[in-house]
Amino acid sequence: MGMNRLSSLALVVTFAVPMLAWPLPQAPENAGGEAEVFRNAFTLKLRLNDTDNYQKQFDPVPYVDGGDVYLFLGDKFGVNVTVSGDEITGLTYVQNWDKADIGFAFNEPAVKGGKTPGATMMLVIHNKLKRQLFMDALMTLPQKDGINNTNVAPIRAGMGDYDMWQQPIVQLVLRNFRFAQQPSGPNDSRTEPPRYMLPVTTH
Repeated sequence: MGMNRLSSLALVVTFAVPMLAWPLPQAPENAGGEAEVFRNAFTLKLRLNDTDNYQKQFDPVPYVDGGDVYLFLGDKFGVNVTVSGDEITGLTYVQNWDKADIGFAFNEPAVKGGKTPGATMMLVIHNKLKRQLFMDALMTLPQKDGINNTNVAPIRAGMGDYDMWQQPIVQLVLRNFRFAQQPSGPNDSRTEPPRYMLPVTTH
């Protein structure tokens, strides 16, 4: 299923517009690594439409595992990056997204009148780095088997942007963080499935 940009939707997203209007403060180019941080076990609840819901129990899942960032509905956190030359070589979880090199918020967007449309999700990304940021994305969906590819727009240096999907997403994984649009070598193009991403089975 494809990704839909906000410009194609008749939605008024109040919290995203001010963020897009202003450059963000610059972050240092390098960051040190730390041990993985896991979420506690939790129950994910999604609205499929105005009448139906989806529910799934998850064991502890890390926010960051190697070069993979794991996102679920309601998440708001960030990562610091380790940079070597022209490559991003490491990611470290940061609880406060305002203090991170890259911040993520994954929610159902609020629209005019304070309501949220069924089966619509938004990813907001802050990029405090000094270079444009590219990444790949995978997702699992409540009503589709397996792990599915999706798209996330590049984020300009020192800016923020957002992507929207007109369907509920069980799990979103961002990976292959890089400064070039195309991966430059085997280390920049991970093809193995994320370790903590569980394919959805609808049968």
